[in-house]
Amino acid sequence: MVELILGGAASGKSRFAVERLLSFPHPVFLATGKAHDLGFREQIEAHRRERPEHLPVVECGVHLAAALRSLQGTSVLVESLDFWAFAALDAGVWSAESAALMDVVENWRQGRLLMVSQEMGLSPLVMDAGARRLARALGGLHQKLAAVCQHVYLVVAGLPQTLK
Repeated sequence: MVELILGGAASGKSRFAVERLLSFPHPVFLATGKAHDLGFREQIEAHRRERPEHLPVVECGVHLAAALRSLQGTSVLVESLDFWAFAALDAGVWSAESAALMDVVENWRQGRLLMVSQEMGLSPLVMDAGARRLARALGGLHQKLAAVCQHVYLVVAGLPQTLK
């Protein structure tokens, strides 16, 4: 079973996703982001404090698909696709890594896979060329994932809405 959990910044999507993850057997938190500035470090630390200490955490960097393959059979929460997409675009591996992710998602058979991502389409118009590139790439990925996921949620003001 594969689920996509979308929402704006600070919408409550991570809290909702962790609550869901903990209701399934063998939960694993798969972290994609690396802190490159103080604000991001603070955000990562705040999320870390909200998670139970016993929850195993795996860091994968840009190699998300490979990490997911190694975790088949467990319940995995990917936090988050937007930071992963930024890193993959920055490293020049977006095409290969996003295709590999779609392959893993389409063939996920054992365990539960939950993926959290920021829905950038709800944000104001982005003026920076790099941010527009990220918004287009992430928006396209969200559409592909939503088409193949069994469940899709949009979290607004801490309230999850079922889209699919």
